[in-house]
Amino acid sequence: MPESTQRPVFVSYSREDTDRVTTLVEALTDEDIAVFWDGNIGGGQRWRDVIPDAIDKAAAVVVVWTRSSVKSDWVLEEAARGKSLEVLMPVMFEGNVEIPFGFGEIQCWDLTGWAGERSPQFNQLVERLRAMVDRRRRGPYFEVPLWDDHTFDDAAFATSELRQLSGTLRQLGEVLATNRPVVNDVNAALGEVAKTYRVVRNAIEAFLSPAVESGPIDGKPYVEMESGSLESTIKNGRGHCTRILTLYRRHRGLRDAVKSRVDAKKLSEIDDAFDELSTADGDLFEQLSQIGWRLAVEAEVIATMLTAGRTEAARERIRDGRTKLQPLRKSLTAAIDDLQEAQEKLGYAESFNESHR
Repeated sequence: MPESTQRPVFVSYSREDTDRVTTLVEALTDEDIAVFWDGNIGGGQRWRDVIPDAIDKAAAVVVVWTRSSVKSDWVLEEAARGKSLEVLMPVMFEGNVEIPFGFGEIQCWDLTGWAGERSPQFNQLVERLRAMVDRRRRGPYFEVPLWDDHTFDDAAFATSELRQLSGTLRQLGEVLATNRPVVNDVNAALGEVAKTYRVVRNAIEAFLSPAVESGPIDGKPYVEMESGSLESTIKNGRGHCTRILTLYRRHRGLRDAVKSRVDAKKLSEIDDAFDELSTADGDLFEQLSQIGWRLAVEAEVIATMLTAGRTEAARERIRDGRTKLQPLRKSLTAAIDDLQEAQEKLGYAESFNESHR
């Protein structure tokens, strides 16, 4: 079996259709598409033992629907596994064949009466398969949507924690409103947090927006996302908190100004908040930044579905993502509003709006 860098196309069919399927395999091979079918099974190997791994590593599962194959438990099982991996590519070899229940919504390539020639339908099938092979080179797809991953819950937790910490900074601004140099330090700290909120929220909106309207989904944004565009955007646009502790503890700086105006308990609370914010680059900010990587992996799955002509399935997957991402997006929006309110109280509403659009 080829390694993950050269993933073949798995062909599922009924033995009664061997002659016609041989023609398809040879035609695909002539197009430089590697094919895995029972002709690849070596001596001493059993087909049942090889099938699961072969399908899991395949770039696509081409199931050949005929009056014989729709009655085959083997074919139905293989098709179901390919569908669960979002790599199923059905091909129709005969007319008047009733597609098995559960597979009718998947686009089917009509090769009825096809005898090996380079027809428009065959050429389109080849183009789809080449695109899927190219995307599959980078590794296996995820059977379970990444919305079930803990990354999004971690990001929601990080947002909640940052809101509490920035709330402490907002209180400082209110206490020190008349001390303009110190307020500038508070403003700078709030600005670093705001950058991270905004860039992550924008990444989520960029992921969801192509499927907002009904009709065809533009696959180009997802192709860009799967290459890591969102991850790079977040990495380059997020805030950096390494300077926050320096601003806080410098001589005659923020801490010295606060120390004379609050009691020891409150000062300890403020110290803790700044200590945690100063390490947010490798902790809370990093949890938010992981969203970019997870969305990139999910975009790869969606791009593959769109390549296979499964527009509605892709839309449904994105809708599931919206349900999972919506609470985080709302939380980020609320956090941004909190920071803007703090800026307004400090007299920096105009500078905030200009620097964080």
